[in-house]
Amino acid sequence: KPELRQHSITSEDRYLIMATDGIWDEMTPEDATAIVAKCNGDVNKATEDLKIAALEHAAELEGISYDQLVATNLEDAKPKTRRDMHDDITVVVVDLHKLQEN
Repeated sequence: KPELRQHSITSEDRYLIMATDGIWDEMTPEDATAIVAKCNGDVNKATEDLKIAALEHAAELEGISYDQLVATNLEDAKPKTRRDMHDDITVVVVDLHKLQEN
């Protein structure tokens, strides 16, 4: 079930992170914010870093490495498929300050 929140954007807000539960199942909003903040406005890097952090966490919970997780076939692995190990991940990061400049 989708979770929606309403928030009035202020000048103090820097980024908007929109993501599926594949991200939120693996990290807190505070963790995600810290990852994005380290990317210094590079939203493409922020998006990729969020995805990698979520997959690293999912791999850790499964007792395998990130490389083992991403090498796992999405549907045909035994005893678990990759989809058994983590949810689909979609994430978009918007730099609100750059958006306001345009």
